[in-house]
Amino acid sequence: MPARFSAEDLAAIQQAVADAERQTSGEFVVAVTPQSGTYPDAFWKAATVGAVLGMAVVLIYDLAYDGWGMTWLHRAWGATVVVAALAALAALLTLASRRFRRLMIGPARLEAAAHDRAVQTFATEKVYATKRHTGVLLFLSLFEHRIEVLADEGISKVVPPEKWGDIVALIRRGILEDRVPMSVAEAVAMSGTLLADADLPPEVDDTDELPNTLRILP
Repeated sequence: MPARFSAEDLAAIQQAVADAERQTSGEFVVAVTPQSGTYPDAFWKAATVGAVLGMAVVLIYDLAYDGWGMTWLHRAWGATVVVAALAALAALLTLASRRFRRLMIGPARLEAAAHDRAVQTFATEKVYATKRHTGVLLFLSLFEHRIEVLADEGISKVVPPEKWGDIVALIRRGILEDRVPMSVAEAVAMSGTLLADADLPPEVDDTDELPNTLRILP
Protein backbone atom coordinates (compact mmCIF):
# COMPACT_ATOMS: atom_id res chain seq x y z
CA MET A 1 0.00 0.00 0.00
CA PRO A 2 2.62 2.69 0.84
CA ALA A 3 4.21 2.11 -2.59
CA ARG A 4 1.07 3.56 -4.19
CA PHE A 5 2.18 6.98 -2.93
CA SER A 6 5.55 8.23 -4.09
CA ALA A 7 7.45 10.97 -2.27
CA GLU A 8 6.14 13.38 -4.91
CA ASP A 9 2.57 12.21 -4.30
CA LEU A 10 2.88 12.74 -0.55
CA ALA A 11 4.37 16.19 -1.07
CA ALA A 12 1.60 17.14 -3.51
CA ILE A 13 -1.13 16.06 -1.08
CA GLN A 14 0.52 17.87 1.81
CA GLN A 15 0.77 21.02 -0.29
CA ALA A 16 -2.87 20.67 -1.37
CA VAL A 17 -3.94 20.52 2.29
CA ALA A 18 -1.85 23.59 3.15
CA ASP A 19 -3.27 25.53 0.18
CA ALA A 20 -6.85 24.55 1.04
CA GLU A 21 -6.44 25.60 4.66
CA ARG A 22 -5.22 29.04 3.59
CA GLN A 23 -8.65 29.61 2.00
CA THR A 24 -10.73 28.66 4.99
CA SER A 25 -10.87 28.05 8.72
CA GLY A 26 -11.30 24.32 8.06
CA GLU A 27 -8.58 21.89 9.10
CA PHE A 28 -8.23 18.92 6.75
CA VAL A 29 -7.03 15.44 7.59
CA VAL A 30 -6.64 12.90 4.78
CA ALA A 31 -6.37 9.21 5.71
CA VAL A 32 -6.07 6.14 3.49
CA THR A 33 -6.30 2.48 4.43
CA PRO A 34 -5.90 -0.52 2.11
CA GLN A 35 -8.78 -2.31 3.86
CA SER A 36 -11.14 -1.45 6.71
CA GLY A 37 -12.19 -4.96 7.74
CA THR A 38 -10.81 -8.50 7.72
CA TYR A 39 -13.96 -10.47 6.70
CA PRO A 40 -12.75 -14.00 7.54
CA ASP A 41 -16.22 -15.42 6.91
CA ALA A 42 -16.00 -14.47 3.21
CA PHE A 43 -13.67 -17.45 2.74
CA TRP A 44 -16.16 -19.88 4.29
CA LYS A 45 -19.11 -18.30 2.52
CA ALA A 46 -17.37 -18.83 -0.81
CA ALA A 47 -16.54 -22.44 0.13
CA THR A 48 -20.21 -23.04 0.95
CA VAL A 49 -21.28 -21.58 -2.39
CA GLY A 50 -18.75 -23.82 -4.15
CA ALA A 51 -19.95 -26.88 -2.26
CA VAL A 52 -23.59 -26.19 -3.15
CA LEU A 53 -22.58 -25.74 -6.78
CA GLY A 54 -20.68 -29.04 -6.63
CA MET A 55 -23.71 -30.86 -5.23
CA ALA A 56 -25.84 -29.36 -8.00
CA VAL A 57 -23.37 -30.58 -10.63
CA VAL A 58 -23.40 -34.11 -9.19
CA LEU A 59 -27.22 -34.16 -8.96
CA ILE A 60 -27.71 -32.91 -12.51
CA TYR A 61 -25.21 -35.47 -13.81
CA ASP A 62 -26.92 -38.26 -11.89
CA LEU A 63 -30.37 -37.32 -13.20
CA ALA A 64 -29.45 -36.45 -16.77
CA TYR A 65 -26.77 -39.00 -17.70
CA ASP A 66 -27.33 -42.75 -17.65
CA GLY A 67 -24.44 -43.79 -19.88
CA TRP A 68 -21.38 -45.83 -18.97
CA GLY A 69 -18.84 -43.00 -18.94
CA MET A 70 -17.58 -41.38 -15.72
CA THR A 71 -19.32 -43.94 -13.52
CA TRP A 72 -17.19 -42.76 -10.59
CA LEU A 73 -19.47 -39.72 -10.32
CA HIS A 74 -22.30 -42.07 -9.30
CA ARG A 75 -20.28 -43.20 -6.29
CA ALA A 76 -20.10 -41.45 -2.95
CA TRP A 77 -16.37 -40.84 -3.12
CA GLY A 78 -16.66 -39.35 -6.62
CA ALA A 79 -19.40 -36.94 -5.57
CA THR A 80 -17.36 -35.97 -2.52
CA VAL A 81 -14.33 -35.15 -4.68
CA VAL A 82 -16.38 -32.89 -6.95
CA VAL A 83 -18.02 -31.06 -4.04
CA ALA A 84 -14.74 -30.62 -2.19
CA ALA A 85 -12.89 -29.46 -5.30
CA LEU A 86 -15.44 -26.80 -6.16
CA ALA A 87 -15.59 -25.65 -2.54
CA ALA A 88 -11.81 -25.29 -2.46
CA LEU A 89 -11.71 -23.46 -5.78
CA ALA A 90 -14.35 -20.98 -4.69
CA ALA A 91 -12.56 -20.37 -1.40
CA LEU A 92 -9.24 -19.80 -3.18
CA LEU A 93 -10.96 -17.40 -5.55
CA THR A 94 -11.63 -15.07 -2.61
CA LEU A 95 -7.85 -14.80 -2.20
CA ALA A 96 -7.12 -14.38 -5.90
CA SER A 97 -9.90 -11.95 -6.85
CA ARG A 98 -10.68 -8.79 -4.88
CA ARG A 99 -13.89 -8.38 -6.87
CA PHE A 100 -15.12 -11.86 -5.96
CA ARG A 101 -14.16 -11.31 -2.31
CA ARG A 102 -16.19 -8.08 -2.23
CA LEU A 103 -19.11 -9.97 -3.78
CA MET A 104 -18.96 -12.57 -1.01
CA ILE A 105 -18.81 -9.86 1.67
CA GLY A 106 -21.68 -7.79 0.28
CA PRO A 107 -22.07 -4.01 -0.12
CA ALA A 108 -23.78 -3.42 3.22
CA ARG A 109 -20.91 -4.93 5.23
CA LEU A 110 -18.31 -3.17 3.12
CA GLU A 111 -19.99 0.17 3.76
CA ALA A 112 -20.42 -0.50 7.49
CA ALA A 113 -16.78 -1.52 7.92
CA ALA A 114 -15.51 1.57 6.11
CA HIS A 115 -17.79 3.84 8.14
CA ASP A 116 -16.71 2.32 11.43
CA ARG A 117 -13.05 2.71 10.50
CA ALA A 118 -13.65 6.33 9.46
CA VAL A 119 -15.28 7.13 12.80
CA GLN A 120 -12.39 5.47 14.61
CA THR A 121 -9.90 7.49 12.56
CA PHE A 122 -11.78 10.72 13.29
CA ALA A 123 -11.17 10.02 16.97
CA THR A 124 -7.60 8.69 16.85
CA GLU A 125 -6.38 11.50 14.59
CA LYS A 126 -8.08 14.07 16.88
CA VAL A 127 -9.99 15.69 14.05
CA TYR A 128 -12.47 16.81 16.71
CA ALA A 129 -9.81 18.70 18.70
CA THR A 130 -9.58 21.98 16.78
CA LYS A 131 -10.35 25.20 18.63
CA ARG A 132 -13.45 26.07 16.60
CA HIS A 133 -14.44 22.47 15.77
CA THR A 134 -13.66 22.94 12.08
CA GLY A 135 -11.90 19.64 11.42
CA VAL A 136 -12.74 17.62 8.31
CA LEU A 137 -11.68 14.03 7.67
CA LEU A 138 -11.40 12.72 4.12
CA PHE A 139 -11.18 8.96 4.57
CA LEU A 140 -10.46 6.45 1.79
CA SER A 141 -10.86 2.70 2.14
CA LEU A 142 -9.40 1.20 -1.02
CA PHE A 143 -10.58 -2.42 -0.87
CA GLU A 144 -14.11 -1.37 0.04
CA HIS A 145 -14.17 1.36 -2.64
CA ARG A 146 -15.64 3.64 0.00
CA ILE A 147 -15.00 7.28 0.83
CA GLU A 148 -16.21 8.96 3.99
CA VAL A 149 -16.23 12.68 4.72
CA LEU A 150 -16.68 13.40 8.42
CA ALA A 151 -16.92 17.06 9.42
CA ASP A 152 -16.93 18.46 12.94
CA GLU A 153 -19.86 20.58 14.09
CA GLY A 154 -18.26 23.88 13.11
CA ILE A 155 -18.35 22.70 9.50
CA SER A 156 -21.43 20.48 9.44
CA LYS A 157 -23.75 23.25 10.68
CA VAL A 158 -22.81 25.32 7.61
CA VAL A 159 -22.09 22.67 4.95
CA PRO A 160 -24.81 19.98 4.64
CA PRO A 161 -23.70 16.38 3.92
CA GLU A 162 -24.94 16.39 0.31
CA LYS A 163 -22.49 19.18 -0.55
CA TRP A 164 -19.63 16.67 -0.30
CA GLY A 165 -21.10 14.45 -3.04
CA ASP A 166 -18.93 15.75 -5.89
CA ILE A 167 -15.80 15.36 -3.78
CA VAL A 168 -16.67 11.78 -2.86
CA ALA A 169 -17.41 10.99 -6.52
CA LEU A 170 -14.06 12.47 -7.57
CA ILE A 171 -12.12 10.26 -5.16
CA ARG A 172 -14.16 7.17 -6.05
CA ARG A 173 -13.30 7.64 -9.71
CA GLY A 174 -9.67 7.93 -8.69
CA ILE A 175 -9.84 4.60 -6.85
CA LEU A 176 -11.51 2.83 -9.77
CA GLU A 177 -9.08 4.34 -12.29
CA ASP A 178 -6.04 3.62 -10.10
CA ARG A 179 -5.10 7.28 -9.84
CA VAL A 180 -5.62 7.68 -6.12
CA PRO A 181 -2.89 10.25 -5.29
CA MET A 182 -3.97 12.72 -7.97
CA SER A 183 -7.65 12.39 -7.10
CA VAL A 184 -6.90 12.97 -3.40
CA ALA A 185 -5.00 16.19 -4.11
CA GLU A 186 -7.81 17.38 -6.41
CA ALA A 187 -10.44 16.51 -3.80
CA VAL A 188 -8.61 18.45 -1.09
CA ALA A 189 -8.42 21.50 -3.35
CA MET A 190 -12.14 21.19 -4.13
CA SER A 191 -12.90 20.88 -0.41
CA GLY A 192 -11.04 24.12 0.34
CA THR A 193 -13.07 25.91 -2.33
CA LEU A 194 -16.30 24.41 -0.98
CA LEU A 195 -15.65 25.74 2.54
CA ALA A 196 -14.50 29.13 1.27
CA ASP A 197 -17.71 29.44 -0.78
CA ALA A 198 -19.71 28.46 2.33
CA ASP A 199 -18.45 31.64 4.03
CA LEU A 200 -15.90 29.91 6.24
CA PRO A 201 -12.87 32.16 5.68
CA PRO A 202 -9.69 31.75 7.71
CA GLU A 203 -9.77 33.40 11.13
CA VAL A 204 -7.48 36.32 11.92
CA ASP A 205 -5.64 34.24 14.52
CA ASP A 206 -5.85 31.04 12.44
CA THR A 207 -3.10 28.49 13.10
CA ASP A 208 -2.34 25.09 11.60
CA GLU A 209 -3.79 22.85 14.32
CA LEU A 210 -3.53 19.46 12.60
CA PRO A 211 -0.61 18.03 10.58
CA ASN A 212 -1.05 18.27 6.82
CA THR A 213 0.62 14.96 6.01
CA LEU A 214 -1.30 12.04 4.52
CA ARG A 215 -2.12 9.36 7.07
CA ILE A 216 -1.53 5.89 5.65
CA LEU A 217 -3.28 3.50 8.02
CA PRO A 218 -2.51 -0.21 8.47
